[in-house]
Formats: sequence, structure tokens, C-alpha cells
Amino acid sequence: MTLRNPEVQSVSAFFPCYNDEHSISMMVRAAGAALIESVDDFEIIVVDDGSSDGSVAALEMLLPEVPELTITRHLINRGYGGALISGFAESTKQWVFYTDGDAQYDASEVLRCIDAVRPDTDVVQGWKIKRGDRWYRTVIGRGYHHTVRLLFNLHVRDTDCDFRLIRATVMDRIQLRSTSGVICVEMMRKFEQANANFVEVGVSHRPRPYGRSQFFRVAAIAKSARQLIALWWRLVVRRDRVKLSRTQRRKDRLRPRAAVASSILKQGTTSEGESQAEALPELPHIPGIDAVRAPTRVFTVKN
Repeated sequence: MTLRNPEVQSVSAFFPCYNDEHSISMMVRAAGAALIESVDDFEIIVVDDGSSDGSVAALEMLLPEVPELTITRHLINRGYGGALISGFAESTKQWVFYTDGDAQYDASEVLRCIDAVRPDTDVVQGWKIKRGDRWYRTVIGRGYHHTVRLLFNLHVRDTDCDFRLIRATVMDRIQLRSTSGVICVEMMRKFEQANANFVEVGVSHRPRPYGRSQFFRVAAIAKSARQLIALWWRLVVRRDRVKLSRTQRRKDRLRPRAAVASSILKQGTTSEGESQAEALPELPHIPGIDAVRAPTRVFTVKN
């Protein structure tokens, strides 16, 4: 087959999933349909983070239809960051794509990320062209972005846009430790510390079609604030780049990425987990991502 972009030959696509039984199947199908025509080789991984609904059953029904699908299960909820750490650990291809399993993003827009890759690209970072949330969530979201951008000296346009295509070798140069939602800030900070080359691409964002987010509540916002302060203290004040001994760094290079991730998850707690709501009746998938050419921005941060 002819590759859509010669720089992208294989992709691991993964989705963190927590009580997303009504949306996760459409996300898997959308990613599979996009990738099968675009790359030589791909895999789809869903990390079920201790769901209490029918998410796992829905995924198991998909296995005959999508042979590229693998299900990774957390028997207890390890938090959003814990799900991402597992997803990165399970990924084996040249590039790693991930987005959330709740269908606010269109997984088929992975094609926008593939199209944006250049020979020196390390990270394709999405940014929401128009946020599909209510006005107060948009205000809180932008306030959060500007806060973390200032605190952590970040340069990306939309820190909390969880729509990313990442060169696998970049993941081997960093180690993520946060098991909560602040992992996205940690990830961006460490990518920039590693002098990663970024391309930013606009992506669609639609109203959450199923359930309700648990983040936009006073308790959850307060909890995130505490976690951000702790992360800021570790990464900015202490300038902690995960300072391992030479012996430990050598051991980690020799160990599979999954083994390193497993050791981190064992240290994490489930108290940082962010629950993601009970699902509502299914809505149809919204296709047509090629109708809009996504704007892009390219930059590198030199440390």
C-alpha cells in the first residue's frame, strides 16, 4: 500500500477507558478505519481503568471485528495518569497516538496528525479549534491552561488537549510518574526539557455525548490544584527530571518500557483517579474530518 505519509509507517493507538461503554467501540472503529488505509502496520490498545460498567464486555465483542485490538485491564482504578502510563508501556510501534475514550474527540482525526509529521517531528500536539463544552467549562479550561503555562514555562497552545501523536523514541527519553490528570502537564514539561520538536494541529472537540465529567466540580478542582502544586514543586523548584542513578538509568534502558511503567504504577495510589460518569444512550459517530484543513504550528524548545 502507499503510505499516507512516508514518515509514519506504523502506529500504536491507545485509549484510556473508564466507564465508557457507549463510546469506546466507536472510538476503536474510527481509529481502525483511519489507520488501515494510512500505515503499513498498526495496533489499537484500550486500557480499561477499573470500569464498573459494560466497557470490557463491549470491547470483547469487538475483538473478532478488529483483530488489531488489545485490551489491557486494571482491576482497580489507577487514575488517568496510570492509564496513560500503561498505554505507553504496551505500545510497540514507531509512533504512539492516544486520545480519550469518551468521544469528545474524533479518533479518525489521527489522520491530521499523520499528515502534519515532518522528518524532524517528535510530537504532534492537538489544539481544540472550538471547545465543545459549556461556557463555564471553557473559562475554567482556559484558566487552567494559562496557569500551567505560566507555572511550568510551557509553550504549547493547548496543554490539556489529549490528542497526541508521539514518536516512540521520545517516550524512551522520559519517564512519567503522575497517576492523575496532571500527567499531561508533566508530559509537556518533560518533552520540552528533552528538546522535542513539536507540530501543533487543530482538531475538533464536541460536547461530551455520554455521561458527565467529574473534573468540573469544586472538590475535583481543589484536588487538581493540590496535585499541580506538588508537581510544580517537584519539576520546577527541585528541577526534578527524574534524577536516577547511573546504574538505575542503565537498568531502565535495558528493561522493556512495560517493566519500567509497571514499577511506577506499583508506587502510585488510586486516590488520584478521576471518575468519568455513567453513560447515556449511544449517539452516532460524526465523520468528515477531511473537510477542514487543520492549521498547524511548528516549534522547538531549546534548554
